[in-house]
Amino acid sequence: NPRFHEKNFKLVIDLLLDNGYPINFIFSTITNRIKSLIHNNLAPPLPLTSDTSNSFFVIPYIKGVSEHFKDVATSLKKSLAYSVPNKLNRLIKAHKDQLPRENLSNVVYKIPCNDCTATYVGQTGRQLKTRIKEHRSNIN
Repeated sequence: NPRFHEKNFKLVIDLLLDNGYPINFIFSTITNRIKSLIHNNLAPPLPLTSDTSNSFFVIPYIKGVSEHFKDVATSLKKSLAYSVPNKLNRLIKAHKDQLPRENLSNVVYKIPCNDCTATYVGQTGRQLKTRIKEHRSNIN
């Protein structure tokens, strides 16, 4: 469906960038495929709505490469918008330190019985260490 094209283009471009494909390779491949579809009249028909004139593609801006998409967008009667491909948050991932298991909350847990083969499965919204202390105090 044509309404998903922009989202799919962005998804594919992001996946390829994340997997180390060169930006020139990505755009030349996409350009060649679009030209091939247009040349062979295999391009999917555009919806006949008033939204067609206002629709656009968003692609990462790479100087000397992205400009080549302008003609393709024009031939598809689409506008072209550029995004920044190398945002700082893509290059630097700030991860939080992982909490120790006993400090987690909103968990499902399993406690084996010391006297038989049974196990108790529970769920708590509080910290796991608090709930385990309560279980231990109920045993003693």
